[in-house]
Amino acid sequence: MRHLCHRGVLPSRQIVVRSVVSGHKGYMTADGSIYCVGRNYVDHIKELPSLLSIPDELPTSPMIFMKGPGTIVRGAQLLIPKWSSNVQHEVELAVQLGSDLQPSAAAISIDLTARDVQADLKRLGHPWALSKSFKGSCPLGNSFSLDTIDPQQLTISLSVNGAMRQQVDTLKMIFKISEILSYLKYRFPLQPGDWILTGTPEGVAAIKEGDIVTASASDRNGVILSEGRWKVELDPESGSVDEWRDNVK
Repeated sequence: MRHLCHRGVLPSRQIVVRSVVSGHKGYMTADGSIYCVGRNYVDHIKELPSLLSIPDELPTSPMIFMKGPGTIVRGAQLLIPKWSSNVQHEVELAVQLGSDLQPSAAAISIDLTARDVQADLKRLGHPWALSKSFKGSCPLGNSFSLDTIDPQQLTISLSVNGAMRQQVDTLKMIFKISEILSYLKYRFPLQPGDWILTGTPEGVAAIKEGDIVTASASDRNGVILSEGRWKVELDPESGSVDEWRDNVK
């Protein structure tokens, strides 16, 4: 897909898990698992102590966590749960694996994070999937082919209500995409259609209902290859963390 979406993203479509549809040169049109890389930009690591009260140590290998495939959303809405008071944006370049398990396409993405929930879970020593893999926590912009594009030569950025919050060149990743992929191949059952979120730069911050979030990936000439523009809304189906108890029959 070489055309660009103007001021928006591709229309919503049904997510097909593990049902792989292959296109030109292995380009995938179905979504698989979502592997995410934490701590992959130095300046973001430096801001972590203020976000989560954890050391700003550089990793010696990729730090991997996952989001469920159902968290991917394509559309104009960005839903945040009512049970979190501090949902933050983390802009990332997402790459999708083709039929040969090599990056075949990419898109701008946001790793939405319920930071208050994550901090509580970390403090308790519990897994923090709830803070990362809630409904709608992986918005994607339009996909573009990597046939002739080097994903390490791009700029990703995110603004909220017109004010720039995050921007970085993907060349500044601590672990390059080829290193991340090599690490994943020897540890996880990768399949065609899987996505890799390659890490976020500094500048993560909270978003709230009514905000307009715009994120993009562009080449060295400033040509936008992937863009998403979302309005933040509260998820009407979400309640408090303990509200689920009231619905147990």
